[in-house]
Amino acid sequence: MIGAAPVFTAVVNSFYHDYGDERSFAGLAHYATLLSDKGFAFSLRISVLWAFLNTVVTVGGGFLIALTLMQKNLTSKVLFTSLILPWGIPAVILVPLWRLVIHGMGGTSLFSINLLTDPVAGFFATVFVSSWMSVPLMAFVFTGALKTIPQTLTEAARAEGAGKGTIALWIYFPMIRETVLALGLLTFVRSLKEFSVILLLTAGGPPFAGGFAGTTIIGVTTTMEIYLYELFMTTYDYGLLSAYSMVLIFLVVIAAVLWVGARRQSVRSRAVVLILVAVVQIVLGGYWGVAAAVAYLLSVRFRKLLLPVFLADLLTNTIHLAAAGFPQGFNPALVIAAVALPVVLAGGQGIRLGGAVVTPLRLIAAVTAVVSSLIIVYLLVWVSLSAADVVYVDRLFPRFFTADNFRQVIEDRNILKSFGNTAVLAVSTALITPLLTFPAAFWILGRRASTGEVSLIGVQLLTVIGGMHTLIPLYWIFRQAGLIGSYIPLVMIYIAHTVPFAIFTMVSFLRSVPQSFRDAAALAGATPFGYLRRVLLPLSAPVIGVSMMAAFIGAWNGFLAPLIFLTDDARYPISLAFYNLIGTIGSAAPKWGLFAAASAINIVAVLAVMIPATRSLTRTDLHHV
Repeated sequence: MIGAAPVFTAVVNSFYHDYGDERSFAGLAHYATLLSDKGFAFSLRISVLWAFLNTVVTVGGGFLIALTLMQKNLTSKVLFTSLILPWGIPAVILVPLWRLVIHGMGGTSLFSINLLTDPVAGFFATVFVSSWMSVPLMAFVFTGALKTIPQTLTEAARAEGAGKGTIALWIYFPMIRETVLALGLLTFVRSLKEFSVILLLTAGGPPFAGGFAGTTIIGVTTTMEIYLYELFMTTYDYGLLSAYSMVLIFLVVIAAVLWVGARRQSVRSRAVVLILVAVVQIVLGGYWGVAAAVAYLLSVRFRKLLLPVFLADLLTNTIHLAAAGFPQGFNPALVIAAVALPVVLAGGQGIRLGGAVVTPLRLIAAVTAVVSSLIIVYLLVWVSLSAADVVYVDRLFPRFFTADNFRQVIEDRNILKSFGNTAVLAVSTALITPLLTFPAAFWILGRRASTGEVSLIGVQLLTVIGGMHTLIPLYWIFRQAGLIGSYIPLVMIYIAHTVPFAIFTMVSFLRSVPQSFRDAAALAGATPFGYLRRVLLPLSAPVIGVSMMAAFIGAWNGFLAPLIFLTDDARYPISLAFYNLIGTIGSAAPKWGLFAAASAINIVAVLAVMIPATRSLTRTDLHHV
């Protein structure tokens, strides 16, 4: 429901005016408003470019760091430890800390950068922070993929005199190319929907010269999700909001289908990808987009035409960009074509560069990961022990050293109440998740391979397309049901976000259970339900525990959903308590000391839950279940 219902609701509501209880047919009026909105057109261009750059940095950084993690030495252990911080701590803590490092107090900071006035710095700062938080998971997955490569290949290359960089580009990268492609496209989809990092770091700013759109001034980081959130806070016609949501859903679905095509790597999936590229060109590319769409469609039949068509598209858009400037001259359809290009050409020969640049880049990536994590930890401790709400670090220890921030945040700010609210959400989500996902995994296991694969992809697609653009239709649904302000919408959303990971993990585990177990149960007279309850369920205890832990952490760290659905401060989880303390970059009087103290307590609380749970899962002996 959480995946499909908002899409259906947005489609229907986009043709109606909806002011509270007043509803009337609007036809295509909302879409006409949308097409004439230059601000939305600008935010679309910014969003696609931002997502593309974020994907490049995340995938490239993840691959470079994975090369270091492959080495079994002290450096790899230190690097692994430093990656735990951006991976395990929520954005609502990490992003404001980066705001302290980069922006400080009105630009007085370690880097002396003012994120309120410097558009170039603001844009690339959000790209860096977002990719910094995404790189660890990417690196861990790449490391696992690299370890599957036979060592005989690398040993033979070394015997021929190949260096580490050459081996990385000529052996490692081609061997895991499909993994890189699939994860890269998934990162692009997620980047299109990014909200929290941008809101907490720059709040959509700073403004730039080309961002004036009639009555609206667009900031250099006003992506589609940020723009839609601002509309949600100021527009009372849910029909108009639904029309904007439909455009975003359309773009995210296109990117998600590209991701599925990269995973399947069939002739049919490549044809679908090129057809979607042609559709996007027609919708977003203007007059040139129609001609480009015809050329891309010809590439379905004549695959060798694809690269020349893309290069012509690139040249034409470069000329247009130089003439009209950014963002008017930037065509987001070009980025979609660039993302689709490796999907279609995955089976062909790639462009291989020399390995000389890999070693210094790998060193830079590793040093950046370690040093940045140390800076964030140090800053968190420093600010939590400072009596003044001044974030400029001018000495080793705070000038006005105090531990009173911890007392204030507990006694005066009643932070324990927020922790209790968060625990209710997290525990509820963790307990309900396996009740839904384990039977679903068992059902998929009993279907044919093709049916099971389609079911898994369908579940993943419905979750991947979620974001601010689906939360607004969900808000309308839950408002009609009278559930706004309650925890029910939040728990349902958190469960929906955990379902793909939980089902995929459980199906993979259940497929590894020997068929002899099922045969023995059948001989003993066990029904399918009895086999599920008495054999598979006990065996699956560790993987169920992993899915519950993922659900717990996802609900504990949730920020966007509570921001939309909760209206009573007394019901706020810890994430909104953090947000109330420091606000966005334009907030008048952020309470940095209290924020840092509450963040430190949160980190300790999460570790206190995770470490014992992880140990209990790893100690489970499946052979004696």
